[in-house]
Amino acid sequence: MLALSPLLFYAFSVPVSVVFMALHDFRIAVSVVSNTSGESQVLGGILTFLYLILGALNKPLRGVPRVPWWVFALVPVPYAAGLVCADLLSVFAERGVFFMPVMVEAYVVTILTYLGIAGTSTLAVLGGMYVHETLISMRRGEGKETTPARPRRRHSSFMLNTVIIYGAGIIDAVLVGVLWVRVLFIVLLVLYTLFITMPLTIRRKVWFNTVRMVVTTAMAGIAFALMIALIIVDINFVAPDIGIAITAVMPAKSGASLITLLPAGIEYKGPTTTALAGYYCIEGINSSNGYSIQLNALLNNGMWVQNGYALMPVNDSWKPTIIDDVYAGTLAIHVKKLPLNASCAWLFIAVKDGYIYFGYGLDGRNATWFDKYPALGAEYIVQDSYTNIVLAGHGGGSTAWLGNGTLVYLALYYWNGTDWAPAPVTVLRSHGGTAESVSRAYVYTSGLCGGTVSWTSPMIKTTCPTPPAIEP
Repeated sequence: MLALSPLLFYAFSVPVSVVFMALHDFRIAVSVVSNTSGESQVLGGILTFLYLILGALNKPLRGVPRVPWWVFALVPVPYAAGLVCADLLSVFAERGVFFMPVMVEAYVVTILTYLGIAGTSTLAVLGGMYVHETLISMRRGEGKETTPARPRRRHSSFMLNTVIIYGAGIIDAVLVGVLWVRVLFIVLLVLYTLFITMPLTIRRKVWFNTVRMVVTTAMAGIAFALMIALIIVDINFVAPDIGIAITAVMPAKSGASLITLLPAGIEYKGPTTTALAGYYCIEGINSSNGYSIQLNALLNNGMWVQNGYALMPVNDSWKPTIIDDVYAGTLAIHVKKLPLNASCAWLFIAVKDGYIYFGYGLDGRNATWFDKYPALGAEYIVQDSYTNIVLAGHGGGSTAWLGNGTLVYLALYYWNGTDWAPAPVTVLRSHGGTAESVSRAYVYTSGLCGGTVSWTSPMIKTTCPTPPAIEP
């Protein structure tokens, strides 16, 4: 049971995610699968570490099965196999060859990748068992071959542990939007893991004395924290990172919001639309490792698309580039890059006649539509935190480390069917779908159309340029 716990903990995410898929929320499905994989690694790592330490201290554990040496050698195999299978499927997807609906294919790629991680975590526990037995045998002066085989037996609380692990996984999915509550939850998992690795006699004493009190107190703390979270936090199942926790407690300065370790920009709050126009103008930027301006949009079929201008490394030098991406879940199914040097410009994303169009404009009167990709059933862009325009790192999950003198103007317009209209916006306070971020920046918006990103002083000013004179 202990050896399989990382895999069991991850396995809960598959049926839960299938439910989300049936509700056509692939983003949540992918989030549940990926987050649970992280917890499975935590459990696997803790158990492996305990077996190694107890073996080194000559503390044999009862009921630990004999594990052959070759299991230890197989530890990296599931991870590698998962990556290979996912990459093979991704290659076909990037070429436009879909064996199944694109969002289902993206979900399968995610499952394969993280299933490999969970499998490796489980084999690591078995490897820890092998090392534990070897160390015990060496301390007794016995050869591995002469050590009497310990009986394989099912733990008396096998079903209870299984229920607890599955229940823990479901709770983790529900609390995925409240970082500080999840930290407490992971602490409880660690305590429980320590508890079930103890010998039976010690475990009984600990249970009736210390652990019961700790668990009861922690559960009461979780209940109280969840109650407060339901009141002050919108639990929307979107996985945040530590930047959200930081920005939640940072006070606003002169009306500007301090953003840390997140993309800095404005979120679209307007109606559904078939086209977005994002404006940027870089008055000054001081980033030691590049940057990007990203116009991001979530489509009604769950695909996420991006049109961006970036200063990024190309052939060992920093080059200004325009780049678009199409994502299905975590699977990048299309990418295109072109050289472009424009400190101020318009970025366009439009959904029309079964295609997604990407363009840019340097003067607001003309547009260059440099790429298109099949919309795969998408018909419009939806209002969501994943629809935004932001300043972030250049790519690959990087962070733009902003220095003094940074000032970037941003603006967002939407197509209302006949004209470009200024979009209602708000400060983005989440990852917004992108993996890139800034080290820290002040973001200000009046709530209509425009905003500013600056450092080290906040710029309390917005610019809404003349709408583009083009039709998407």
